[in-house]
Amino acid sequence: MQFGSTMHGVGAGDSLPTCQRRVAEVGVSGAGATVLLVEDDGRIASFVTRALDALGHAPEWVATGRDGLDRVAAGGVAVLVLDLGLPDMDGLDVLRTLRERGDDLPVIVVTARNDVRDRERATALGVVTYLRKPFALRDLLDAVHASVAV
Repeated sequence: MQFGSTMHGVGAGDSLPTCQRRVAEVGVSGAGATVLLVEDDGRIASFVTRALDALGHAPEWVATGRDGLDRVAAGGVAVLVLDLGLPDMDGLDVLRTLRERGDDLPVIVVTARNDVRDRERATALGVVTYLRKPFALRDLLDAVHASVAV
């Protein structure tokens, strides 16, 4: 199962039982962590938050970099899932700001960008996983699971 700009087999209007069945097919267990998703695409955000919720996490979603920075500053976020193409600021600037604040929060990048320099910059800023859209749901859930298990 992959999703991104085209969501193969995944619909934003899926019912929760459908989402839970698909998550069960992926086979990753949850740990109850607060996972903040900073993503401007509502379809992706809806499916990811439902999948994380079905695994027992406490997902939260914001659509802008500024809202993401504010939410992380408020505390209690265990993992950040960050899109790089945000409407108000570049996701790499969000990441850079977090690191300048001294925040070592695990960050998983999901992006449609195909520039190797973006990956290198994100890696230099301590990203734990870098996924290109469309991405497999299992890959994202595995990355979240690994980040909260540390």
